[in-house]
Amino acid sequence: MKEEYKKLQVKYGLPSYEELAKYFLIEGIDEEDNILKEVSKKMFNKVDFLADIVESLIQPDSSISTMHEASNLSKETRANLKVYYRKLMSMNRTLLISNLEFEENDSAEKIKSVFADWLLIKDELIALLREIKETWSRDYEIKEDRGYFG
Repeated sequence: MKEEYKKLQVKYGLPSYEELAKYFLIEGIDEEDNILKEVSKKMFNKVDFLADIVESLIQPDSSISTMHEASNLSKETRANLKVYYRKLMSMNRTLLISNLEFEENDSAEKIKSVFADWLLIKDELIALLREIKETWSRDYEIKEDRGYFG
């Protein structure tokens, strides 16, 4: 698969196989599959997963973990969550369209576009995830207010 991807990389000016493998785990794609469609799906899965995390911080559900994480983020990070979410959802929808309307040339362009966007946001997302992780090193209280159950 790696050799087939490299041919497509040259043809369309795509990111290197190694870069995509590093961030989007494309190694498991079979040669029999449509490589660009499968790369796009792998990218979509990662972007969608991260968008779900950011969304849960913007609008925490009743889960103790997301409520704890969201309430313990810095003010600056909370202010940036919507920016991250907007970028991720734009990438998400670009890849979704690519998968639904698959055309090789268009898919290659969308992979390049989303990868460029990924490079711009990945460091911010890593910093966000580190801050989320850090919230768990602080003590926290579980509120026992059970409210209305009926």
